[in-house]
Amino acid sequence: MGGLYFWVSTNNIADAIPVYARFGFLLTFLFFNSFAINMYLQYKKIGKWKEYVYGEKSYIALSLISKSALGWIIVLGTLRV
Repeated sequence: MGGLYFWVSTNNIADAIPVYARFGFLLTFLFFNSFAINMYLQYKKIGKWKEYVYGEKSYIALSLISKSALGWIIVLGTLRV
């Protein structure tokens, strides 16, 4: 923990984090919360989520979209496109 404090205090951490990593953190936060919203809607049976299968299909779609988006961010970030 001391090493992390030393590194952050002696360097400008904003310059150390690449832009693609920032987008990755942001998208991870958004997608993580979208799973919680889907779970809440399915639990409360609001709208189309009254049907159990719709909620489960939403989980599958969210999973595929979030994993592919994060994968593309990492690939394009490492290629520096």
